[in-house]
Amino acid sequence: MMLYHFDSPAIFTIPHWTEIYVIITVSSMACEDVRKLCHEYETRMIEQWGSTGSAILTVLTFIFYVTPYLLFYLGLGFRIIWAFDLELWYIGSLKFVTAIKSVGPKLFMLKNMLRDLTGFVYMIFIAIAAYGVVSRALIFYKQIPFNITNIVKEIFYAPYWFIYGEVSDKDLLDRNICFHFFF
Repeated sequence: MMLYHFDSPAIFTIPHWTEIYVIITVSSMACEDVRKLCHEYETRMIEQWGSTGSAILTVLTFIFYVTPYLLFYLGLGFRIIWAFDLELWYIGSLKFVTAIKSVGPKLFMLKNMLRDLTGFVYMIFIAIAAYGVVSRALIFYKQIPFNITNIVKEIFYAPYWFIYGEVSDKDLLDRNICFHFFF
């Protein structure tokens, strides 16, 4: 989808075959999802809808599929939304792989591992943020301007390298004390 050769909406040309193919494919997938929702409404309980979390993905995918077309024909920017939509379609395409017996269980294991990895990254982020805020508040009292670049640079970037032992707070404190002592 991202590889189309987009012409201006003012100049009407016949769409490229890849654009027509993607439109047909996505429209048929949309029709299949609508048919599946109607069938599930008649045959299953409503509480089972979205139990796998795929309903939100499906709705977002179709919203982000229609929006770039509207923006394209209105002459507004659309590439970023289309890139996000493409990412959602790649994730959505994994639903078809879960039916394969040899690959499906591995995808569920990956899903569980990603959930655990997200929790671990969140704990690392909290530890770095806590250390960064406290150490910078003690060492650089009223010296860090409150804007996004300095916050990221001083509170998150430097403490991130402290994890690997690259910089010592003692050296930084000694330099800071010497600087204030001489000036």
